[in-house]
Parts: sequence; C-alpha cells; structure tokens
Amino acid sequence: MLKKCCYFFSILFLFSCCSQTRQEHAYVSQFSNDKNINLKTLCGITNLAQAAIWLNDEELVIGRWDGTITIFSYKDSLSVLQALVTPMKQGITMLERINDFVFISSNGSSSIALWERNEKEYFLKNTYNFNSCFGEADSAKVIEIENQQFLLTGHSEGYLLIWKFTNEGLSLLNFINLRSNYLLDSPYKLWNIRSILSWKNQMIITASEDGDLCMVDVLKGAVVLRQKYNENAKRGINHIFISGDYLLLSNCTVGPSDRNLWLYQIEKDKFVYLDSKKLIANENLEQAFSFDVAAITQGENIYFFCSTEEGLLWFGQIENDSLRILNYKKVSPQGGAALTILPISNRIASVGYNIHLLEVSDAGSRNEVRPDPKLN
Repeated sequence: MLKKCCYFFSILFLFSCCSQTRQEHAYVSQFSNDKNINLKTLCGITNLAQAAIWLNDEELVIGRWDGTITIFSYKDSLSVLQALVTPMKQGITMLERINDFVFISSNGSSSIALWERNEKEYFLKNTYNFNSCFGEADSAKVIEIENQQFLLTGHSEGYLLIWKFTNEGLSLLNFINLRSNYLLDSPYKLWNIRSILSWKNQMIITASEDGDLCMVDVLKGAVVLRQKYNENAKRGINHIFISGDYLLLSNCTVGPSDRNLWLYQIEKDKFVYLDSKKLIANENLEQAFSFDVAAITQGENIYFFCSTEEGLLWFGQIENDSLRILNYKKVSPQGGAALTILPISNRIASVGYNIHLLEVSDAGSRNEVRPDPKLN
C-alpha cells in the first residue's frame, strides 16, 4: 500500500530542442576589450509535442505540431539521434511502434508513413494511401491475432481502418464507420478517434471526440459494444489507457461540476463507471482539458499519470476502485504533455515543449516516482 506521499516526484529537465516559431526571442551579448562585437542569437519556443513512443529501451520518438519527428537516444544521457520530416510536412498526430526499429506515423489527410532503421539511421520505407474521406490518422495500434499482425488506425472523420501486414508491407483489409448517432451538447462536432487499445482476444477499444467508447471485434469487423462515457458530457474523449480491466479516460472539463479524469471497469457488455476527478489548479478557469493519461503497475499498486491544459502532470493511485490524487507538478508553460511508458523499466516520458523522464521504484516501504538514477 502506498503511504502518504511526502515527496510526490521529482522531475528532471533533460533536453530541450529549439525550433523557430512565430514568437522569437533575441539574446544579445557584447564582447569587451578593444572591439565591440554584438553576438545575436534568435531562438523560438520549442513546438508542442502531440505524440511520443518508446521504440526500445534506448530510443524515444517524438512527433510535434510543426511536422517534425525527432528520435532521441537515451544511454548515459539524452541526445538527438536523428530528425525527420514526413513527405506531407504536416503536424504529427499519430506515432505507433511496430518493433524495436520500425514505426508508423501520420502523413497528412490521406496516407500514413512507415519508417525503418538500417545500419546507420532511420529512413522512410514507404507510404500507404487511403481515401481522404476517412481523414488524417489520429491514433493507431498494432495487434496480433491468430499469429497474424494487424495495424489499426483511427481517423479524424470517425473511421477505423484495419490493415494487415504482408510480405509486401501493409494491405488495407476493411474499414468501420464508428461515428456516433448521438452527438454531444458541444459547439464542436468532432469524430476524431483519439485512442485505440487492445483488450482481450480479438477485441479492441476505441475512444472518440464524439464521446463514444466502442468495443470492436477486429476479425469480424463489427462493433460489439458502444457507450457514451458520460451522458452529460460537453466535450469528447482525448485519450484512454487500459490497465487490466481498468480503463482510464481523459477529456475536457466544462463548468464547475464536470470532471476530466474518469475510471471504469471493462466488462463484456458494458463499461462500468467507478470514479471521476476534476484535475484543475486554477478554479477560476471555465474549462481545462486533460490531454493524456497513462498508468503503470508496481507490485500490487497501480499508479496513474495525467497531463492537463495548465501544463501540469498529475500523479495518483487506483485504490479500492477509486482514483486517489496524490499531487501534481508543473512540466510545461502551457498545454498538455504527451505521455509514453517503457514497461520493462517503468520509465515515463512526459513531453510538452521539453522532455522529462521519470521512473517509479521501491524506496524502502514507500514507492516513489523520481528521476532515472542513470542521470545522477
């Protein structure tokens, strides 16, 4: 059992790369001595991350709104291994690991990109096209069923595409329209499928901006369960994370009584509501979205992390089918951070404008979240 957390967790700033944006800051230095030389450096704020994945225990891939993909190497320290740009040069809305040295990314409104590593570097191996009516790929998941490997992609217009890996690459097998027939009471009419996660057997669970959680049988290409996460919701779903039969869900809270972090129990015929919390530091805000949510298991404890619009990373525990909030930490000047977990080491990467690495480890009788000890 986790005792009351007096330290919460320490967040170590590791690396910040700098790319030019509309907001520029000039830093001017002047040399003394006989000659006056002005040294002028222009640097912009790092573009906000949208997606992040661990490819293996050393390589972290980050996709940003400016259309860049940066691969970081993490050994004794964090360093840039390579920078990539997709052929369409548009914001990265999706990254998905295929194996230790292969990954998929979004690539505009009608294709996805496959990247692979040779002996020296990552390169664009292929792009795979689909009808633009599906919209850009906002989420993806690789699953294996009956010794066959499939790629599932969730799209901005509410479609789930089912791809199969073949000797020639990827082949599009099927698509399913997952648009809800019952829209939210929201000014934003959106159908983006923000998350796809595997559950049991050939079942996957999707989460959409229209507020629906769907359980889909991949081989049958059929929806077996559809449910609004909250019948009174004002906004859709930003992200979900599954730990065992628990489902964590992040969304946007609107008004004083709304919540932006939800906990459910997954059953065959329904998603059973267990608990919800409002993660907000400034109570004067009318709304605050939670961008990403993730969880790890340490012993008998399940810990969760949730990033929010205020640039905060919240930390807590699932205890007796309830959400127990322990603390939060500032990790970004604004906007929610993308989260990704390396299960073999319980290492968490939180990526907004900068990158922060954390790990959960036993410290005597108390579990703590702290900077990776390799960096000390």
